[in-house]
Amino acid sequence: MANNDEYLRLPHGMFDREARWVRKERKILENHDNIGRKIGCEVKKYTPLGYAETYQRATNATNDKVYKFDSKTGKSLMLSSDSTPSVFREYLANGDLRSKRVAFIAPLFRYRNSHSRHFTQIGYAIINEQKNNNDIDTKIIELAKGMVELFKSMEIKINICLNDYNALRKILLNDFSEENLRDILYQLQFFSTEERIQFFEKNIKDQKRKNILIDLFTRKPVKIIKFDEKENYLNLPEEYLGIYNIAKGLRILTDLDIIFDPSNLHSIETLDNYAMRFTTLDGSHLGDGGEYTSYAKRFDTRITSYWSVASGVEAIQRNSPLEIKEEQLNKIALFNTDASELFALQTMKKLESNGYTVIYQGIVTKLGKAIKKLDNDYTFLSIIGKDEELGKSLIIRNLETREEFEIKF
Repeated sequence: MANNDEYLRLPHGMFDREARWVRKERKILENHDNIGRKIGCEVKKYTPLGYAETYQRATNATNDKVYKFDSKTGKSLMLSSDSTPSVFREYLANGDLRSKRVAFIAPLFRYRNSHSRHFTQIGYAIINEQKNNNDIDTKIIELAKGMVELFKSMEIKINICLNDYNALRKILLNDFSEENLRDILYQLQFFSTEERIQFFEKNIKDQKRKNILIDLFTRKPVKIIKFDEKENYLNLPEEYLGIYNIAKGLRILTDLDIIFDPSNLHSIETLDNYAMRFTTLDGSHLGDGGEYTSYAKRFDTRITSYWSVASGVEAIQRNSPLEIKEEQLNKIALFNTDASELFALQTMKKLESNGYTVIYQGIVTKLGKAIKKLDNDYTFLSIIGKDEELGKSLIIRNLETREEFEIKF
């Protein structure tokens, strides 16, 4: 591309989408809406642009990956990098603080070294429903069921990976204050295994707790095949025993393998309690979720509980083997040699009433060349001129069989 063709380029990570991609996106969004309604969700699409205060409120997770700029009036604007603040903002601005379930669609932008700086996040959320007091969080299991059904509808086979952030916090609170813990967890999220071990060696005073943490963070993900906390066949610390019950609940409602993965700390700065990740069978990341109540309360105290699961249209596109079949159209090329344009319009209407998709080619002088240039997806051909206009009839030719038949007006 020549230097003076800069106006034809797109910024890194932004894409135009072809017809095949768009049709598959439509299928994903249609399934997303239909499945969401089965678990009581109302579909909503959020704007990608808003005030920086909205997207940065109550978390520092966005500061290093956002597109931020000022408006003409000097107000700080930002392209949304996460769907959660958008759900919060719309729910509060709506003024109806009753509990609500949402199937959300959120165009997002993240400034990162990746091919996917722009993507569309979709998922399901529960706002301000009463929390359970038992040992199984049915809210997050309900949402996980919806997401699993969405993946299945696009023929993607998955696993659910599970961790317990509340258990980890309980252990770490023996050595760190609540005030410092958020920043520490945020750092641990991005540490390598070696850096985490060094951190525990340096900062955990009690040897038993130190050994527990090092053991957890050096474990490989493992399938949970028994759901009995009394047996505790995974030899988990006491704080983590609830994993067995939540895994059993997920297994009942989704009929999938549940993987215990204690070393993954995705989004730990905003997630409470149990954290889930959805992966393909070969480990590709598809989405995640959990309870975000503490984050929601920091955002605005009128939100008293919040659960969410999310994936992305692009992630589903990449991993779905489903082929979207195009509707076969009776596509007809209509050529005009010397008929009036008014008759051409009357012909188009007549053909459409007979079930054809009409593409008017206009008045042509070199008919043979024009016909040869037709795309392969045309199945019929018709030519009109003064004779057809006077006779009020036209001949239709099937381009595959070469058969011809007449239509009278």
